[in-house]
Amino acid sequence: MGVMDLPTFTVGRSTSLGFWRQHCCNRASLQHPLGDEVEVVSGLPRSLLDIMSCIGHGATEEDFWNWPGSPGSLTQHQLWEAYRLAGMLAIRYGHLLLVPQSSGTLTGSTAQANEASSRPLILPSTTVIISRIVSHLDALRRAFTETEGVGSLVFNAIKYPAFIAGLQADIINAQPELKDVLRCCLSIHYHPHGFERDFELLLEVLEEWWSHHHDMTNAHELAFARGMEIGLL
Repeated sequence: MGVMDLPTFTVGRSTSLGFWRQHCCNRASLQHPLGDEVEVVSGLPRSLLDIMSCIGHGATEEDFWNWPGSPGSLTQHQLWEAYRLAGMLAIRYGHLLLVPQSSGTLTGSTAQANEASSRPLILPSTTVIISRIVSHLDALRRAFTETEGVGSLVFNAIKYPAFIAGLQADIINAQPELKDVLRCCLSIHYHPHGFERDFELLLEVLEEWWSHHHDMTNAHELAFARGMEIGLL
């Protein structure tokens, strides 16, 4: 439940109850403390989920930029980098954030590392971040198709970074190659776990956003108009 409730992970939901932030971040206090294992539902390292759970509640772009990573396979690293960069965009633009952002700071090792660093931090532009996200997604798509669906659990987790990148409509519309990759990633027909409709619906929403985003306040309106919530996990 903590993962499904993460802020910005659902289109058409106006609140997050903060289960992960309140009950899962402080693992040192557990009787059998968890390390930085991969959380099984999301396929993401717990340390990355810790930062994502604080979007709108003190997390900063720098927290994502300074995330040190976690051991994993090559395809997992492609996925995690896409999520890390998508988290930066989620904070930078707040398209899916309907709760007020607090003025607090993220606690834990990431925030401490930020304070310890005296070097000025130069974050990449939105165009560069989107290009990086899309390149990671394209690498995952190629690996998925070339191996005939091996590693499908990793590929099926691309919805969040694909959607967050796709929300930058002006950049996506100005660079057709980026749009083509997102369309390819969300329209692959082989989804052995029955996720075809989830991907199709997400692409339908993005196509409408690319055409009419200037007439809308945020992407939640597209889900509200359909009378549904669209999960990005």
